[in-house]
Amino acid sequence: MKNRTMLGFCLLSLPLLACSGGTELESPLPDDTGALTGPAALPPSSSADDTSVEGVPTVANADEDHPCGDNTVAVVSHQSGVRVVFCVLDDRGVVAVGEHRQDGTPSLLKRAGYDAETMCPADLLRAIAPEQRVPARLEASCDPARRQARLPSAPERLRAPDPASLAMAAEAVYCEGENPRWEFTDRCRYYSRWADDVRAEDGSALVNSWCKFTEEKSHSNIMSGSGNGLGDEGNIGEETVASCIDYTIFQAFWRWDAGDPWTSSIFVPLGPGGVYTWNISYTGGLEDIDVRFTAQSQNAGIHRYAGIFIDE
Repeated sequence: MKNRTMLGFCLLSLPLLACSGGTELESPLPDDTGALTGPAALPPSSSADDTSVEGVPTVANADEDHPCGDNTVAVVSHQSGVRVVFCVLDDRGVVAVGEHRQDGTPSLLKRAGYDAETMCPADLLRAIAPEQRVPARLEASCDPARRQARLPSAPERLRAPDPASLAMAAEAVYCEGENPRWEFTDRCRYYSRWADDVRAEDGSALVNSWCKFTEEKSHSNIMSGSGNGLGDEGNIGEETVASCIDYTIFQAFWRWDAGDPWTSSIFVPLGPGGVYTWNISYTGGLEDIDVRFTAQSQNAGIHRYAGIFIDE
């Protein structure tokens, strides 16, 4: 994190946009009627002069088993049908973890309590697939010495997943539940609580989380965007997209600095009822990265999405 002294926390929803700045305000969430409670806010938008992602090549050598191409280091196919992907996007500490599941299937990432701030991807792999070997590149991506250079308390904050948390549990249905708009707030609360935990631990951290459970056709969220309150880059970006009715193309990009050309990290055609979570984090040194998420629903399709950006 570069010299920062304030924190912003934002949540998007229909019909209003909500955000709290500082640490004294409650995280706004829909009430039992679906109406938003909490102060007003800006969406996580792009800067007017931001570099376009049009024409950015998709990941080279990517396929179903290697969605990050040559940067894919491990894939876990769980018996529940959930598929978790581990990628090292840059050996200087840029790592991505993705999860593909069907709507209503419990999330392995959520059940493991995974967040890139406090858990190494290598430990996540050991927890959800103890029989798999941890690749050397993934092990090296979360070197406690590098984390200590960034955050002095980092080695003590790193933790392993609790095996008991991996038990099967109910999951909200984001597309076709009895009240899917309301059920999607299950995912909204997940990011809201994560943001609250970050700001409780580090009062100088900048955090922005968002939730859009309306029926969207397209969206683009940029970490360095003018509406995010982070100022420029950060070190963690995550978004979850639920595709409903028809296909949705979900893409994620990263770059070292705002204004640089984007690099594609994932290109996922999500079928109806598909849910995808993609986390990109930087664990090395004192630099930051910029992250961008986009989704475009096809034909009559729509999607819902929620996520978080962190700079600490």
